[in-house]
Amino acid sequence: MTIRVSDLKSQKIFSYLNEEELQHLCDSGLVQNYNKGEFLIREGSLNHFLFFIAKGTVHIKSYGVRVAKLSSGSLIGEVSVTGLGSPIADVIATGPVSTFKFSIESINKIAAKNKTFATYLHDKAMATVLR
Repeated sequence: MTIRVSDLKSQKIFSYLNEEELQHLCDSGLVQNYNKGEFLIREGSLNHFLFFIAKGTVHIKSYGVRVAKLSSGSLIGEVSVTGLGSPIADVIATGPVSTFKFSIESINKIAAKNKTFATYLHDKAMATVLR
């Protein structure tokens, strides 16, 4: 499975990107699959990726307490990718999950040139922290 521009275009955060930026993400991104119970992110650990859930659902647990359930179309990892801090929760697959992973370097390269994208990503991360 490869990431296509059409996979990203319909999502709000990616709507701020032009075709060249979208193609850069597709070319540099990775498709990664997880099985039930696998961690995508561990609370307090290092995370260098922004995840887009392409298929499946995950539980978000903070201090062992389930605080949310996210599904296809959701972003994960925005807190650490924007530099606001270490991951604030565990992200655990509830069943088979397919993600598109984008490195912090790829995201920062685009954010440095596209202030609208950078602002939206930062605001989304702040909303996650303040939840």
